Amino acid sequence: MRIQVKDFMSTPVITAVAENKVSETMALMKEKGIHAVPIISYPRDNPEAEMTIQGIFTTSEY
Repeated sequence: MRIQVKDFMSTPVITAVAENKVSETMALMKEKGIHAVPIISYPRDNPEAEMTIQGIFTTSEY
């Protein structure tokens, strides 16, 4: 059985930017009641350009 991202992520997707501090990302996750967020970034020279996903930040608190 294949699991797709849409099966366990909700919309709108809550993201954090790569420049955030760990404590800021943890506070966001606590506020939203979630256990994982994609980490995104924008090209520094063109903030209007499309974002890219750099990774995912997760916790093991359940």
